[in-house]
Amino acid sequence: MNNIDMLKEKIINVLNQYQKREYTKEFEALLDELNQLSGSYITTQNNSFLNKMFNFIRTKFIKQNEPIINIEKYNEIKNKVIKLYSDKVLKEKFIKQLEIRNKDFIIFNSNNNVYNKFFSQYKKYQEEKIRLKTSSNGNIEIFPWKIEENDIKSSLNEEVLKISELFFSNNITEEEAINQRTTYLEQKNEAVRNTFLQSDIEPYYGTPEFICERSEYILECMNKIISDKEIKEENKITTRQYIEEAKKIVSEINKYKEDLENCRDYDIYLKLKVNFEKLLSFENMISKDIEQIWNEFLTDPKEYKEGEPYAFLVHAYSEKINELRPMNKCCCTLVTEKCMPIPYGDYGVICGFDSVNIGTMCTEDAGSWICSKEEFFDRDMPREWQFAEDVGDKGEKVWYENARVSKLILPTTMEKEMIENNIHNDGFRAYTEIFMSKGKNGENIPVQELFYTKQSGKNKTEPIKKNYHPIMIDPSKGTIVKFMDKEIKDR
Repeated sequence: MNNIDMLKEKIINVLNQYQKREYTKEFEALLDELNQLSGSYITTQNNSFLNKMFNFIRTKFIKQNEPIINIEKYNEIKNKVIKLYSDKVLKEKFIKQLEIRNKDFIIFNSNNNVYNKFFSQYKKYQEEKIRLKTSSNGNIEIFPWKIEENDIKSSLNEEVLKISELFFSNNITEEEAINQRTTYLEQKNEAVRNTFLQSDIEPYYGTPEFICERSEYILECMNKIISDKEIKEENKITTRQYIEEAKKIVSEINKYKEDLENCRDYDIYLKLKVNFEKLLSFENMISKDIEQIWNEFLTDPKEYKEGEPYAFLVHAYSEKINELRPMNKCCCTLVTEKCMPIPYGDYGVICGFDSVNIGTMCTEDAGSWICSKEEFFDRDMPREWQFAEDVGDKGEKVWYENARVSKLILPTTMEKEMIENNIHNDGFRAYTEIFMSKGKNGENIPVQELFYTKQSGKNKTEPIKKNYHPIMIDPSKGTIVKFMDKEIKDR
């Protein structure tokens, strides 16, 4: 038993003698003196103040071996001892162990495993408190707040006090007290996790910066629809109907984003979110017009003749499959005779364009990923992810790394930027992405035909072709982009 534990035991033994005794006026004087002594006597290295406090209590409260205070005052002095120990000894130890390795992503760097386990659970507990709230309808609302170093330090006093209470009240070692508090926080965090998994989650669209960038891009796509002289006026009606209001919404979103740069305001973030959801509703209504534009641009595989210009949405397979089943999701890329960026595989499917299946589009890699509720929570609810758009029938969500995504990208814009990206990137990562999934009413992704680019791919279509008639997309035509060997050949 070390000196601190021995002194702690002595103090507890003395205090325990006071429980059933009467109060005297000497106690008031004692508290005054104790307050005066609590200023600067205790340090981690020199614990002489604990000795002084013990002797002070013994000489003041024991006369002829008889304690003279009642239980209320006993508890008062006991709490004073705990507070002093917490502030002057234990807190200093925690601060010395609290080395934060990375301020952008807080990682604790202590050589003491007991402290590291505590800090890990403590950080998770604090993060859940600031990022999860219950909405007015009882669902869970997620906020994008980033836990800061100050968040860790500001409420540490309360945690250290709790550990000090365990240390004194249970007459255990410091390490045992820290482990007990760590176990308590683990149980609290597990309870939060269970609640999260069992609750309905309000859509989460990511950080204000991500929402702002995505909103501006949707508005940019709307402006291109209006200004494109090749688009029929009948396909611009819905866009014209909403574009002025969309401009106001994007302006509001920018304002809210600026407001949130220096504060955490839950109400402001919810206002930003409401505006963004309104913009998404405009995007959905306009997407029916975009569907018609795309279908006029794309080549019908049944009418395609080898050697003619073409435009297909293709989803390539990197491995051989033996059965073609309905897909919950797929990532297609646009290929035309001007640019054929198939990132992998030598065969796959050609898909049709139906707005009910379009999750979003991107003129480059959207960085689309699927995650379950469990994965989202267990990955500490990454701020940069979104948790909003359903995929399939298992409650999974899709999120995008790239904020420049929209359902309103024109096919001519996609083809032009695809070629430009190919030039700027020397043929690497020049493909586009059209993310598709099952419709809300179970509508399957429309597979129109099979394709292949060489004989080996044609052979792989044999087990799955059934009612299909696989077509050859000749890689010698137009600009070829082969990602695997980074080759470009321009005809």
